[in-house]
Amino acid sequence: MMKNWLDRLLWGRIFHPRNERLFRLRIWLRVQWLRLTLWWREDVSFRSIIRAFPRPLAVLVLGLGLPFAMFWLMLRFGTVTAQQLASANPFRAGQPIPWQAAGQLLLLFVGLPAAFMLWAFRDYHVNATLANQRKDVNLKEFQEIQMRAAGALDEKLPAEAREQLQIAALHQLRAFLRGDFGKDFRRPAFELLLAGHAAAEARIGLREGIERWRGGNPPPGSIRDDLARARAAAREQRSAVDRERAGIIRDEWKAVFLAGFPLNGRLLDAIELPRGGLLARMDLTGSSFTGADLFEAHLEGAVLFYAHLAGANLSWAHLEGSELIGAQLDGAVLRWARLEGALLNGAHLEGADLSGAYLAGADLSWTHLEGAVLRGAHLEGANLRSARLEDANLTEAQLEGANLRSARLEGANLTGAQLEGADLTGALLDDTTILLAYWDDCSPEDRAAAQQKLRDRGARHLGDPPAGEA
Repeated sequence: MMKNWLDRLLWGRIFHPRNERLFRLRIWLRVQWLRLTLWWREDVSFRSIIRAFPRPLAVLVLGLGLPFAMFWLMLRFGTVTAQQLASANPFRAGQPIPWQAAGQLLLLFVGLPAAFMLWAFRDYHVNATLANQRKDVNLKEFQEIQMRAAGALDEKLPAEAREQLQIAALHQLRAFLRGDFGKDFRRPAFELLLAGHAAAEARIGLREGIERWRGGNPPPGSIRDDLARARAAAREQRSAVDRERAGIIRDEWKAVFLAGFPLNGRLLDAIELPRGGLLARMDLTGSSFTGADLFEAHLEGAVLFYAHLAGANLSWAHLEGSELIGAQLDGAVLRWARLEGALLNGAHLEGADLSGAYLAGADLSWTHLEGAVLRGAHLEGANLRSARLEDANLTEAQLEGANLRSARLEGANLTGAQLEGADLTGALLDDTTILLAYWDDCSPEDRAAAQQKLRDRGARHLGDPPAGEA
């Protein structure tokens, strides 16, 4: 009970989307924590920690630590006694300086660090020379691998052999993508991998098929089924090379998405990310994730202006504070997704499944939600001004304090919806708008009474005369 009260205090009041500064601070802190945990879980090792420190610091620590260690060993095994050390103290008053012992100590404390530093810099120079030599060898090898990975193989070979060689080359490309052979090869490997995936998906034409299908103005109720059939047909058209390439993008997602290379405008249809894939605060403007599997992905604060996400699986995904203005999300699955404070102005969510989604404080003005499933969705304080909600399922949706001015509610199901404090001025409904359970069996009087309750709050029935007329 105490935890629930604390959650309501922190997330419901202090870090509420309406408090924009603190809400964005919450997102920033969450993203930094996710990056830290990802680094700790995946990248922490003795070598990575050593690489994180500058070489001069390592030289200083080892250069001073080695003489002290040798000094302790000499004391431990009796090579030098404490009396000899005391007599070698040049600052002892009234005592002659034993130059032989002092010279040995001077050699120990000065000579060894100097020798170590000389060795360290010589080692650095040798490693740099070897790296340059390896780079020339790696460059020739990379050129051969990228030719095979792109499918430039001898036509005399059987088709099956060419396919196997291309798959093998794609897996060889993974080491270059991760930077195992140097940073200079990472970007070319990245571009080659994504270009191959984009060419394969363009050949299959899933996104283009959806665009043509959308242009035919399909009924909202058929969207999910039509998209499921389109995805199934696209899967059958993918070759073994296409599937293997997509699998490499999934397995090497950190090298692809976290390397800092530009991702806006990329064609990444049908890709899969592992659970918890981190794409937070990235610029993905105009990118295409049609039919992608982004289950539980972290996209907090991501910029997804006019992105293509039709048919994508975003269940349980974190999209708090993300910018999805004009995005195409037709038929997307967003069950229990976190979209608090998200900007969805003018986005297309026809037929999308938003059951249980958290949209408190989200901006959904002018958004297309025809046929969308919003059963049990949390829309407290959301802006749904002029939203298209025809045939949408809003059963038991939480709409307290929501702005529904001029929203289109024809055919929508509002059974059990919580509308306390909601602004319904100019919202349009008709006789197919379901306001009570078992609407078809309700008497005309009960229907009229339910519709009148919304009229009293500013809503307008499709058959009502315009405002100002008798």
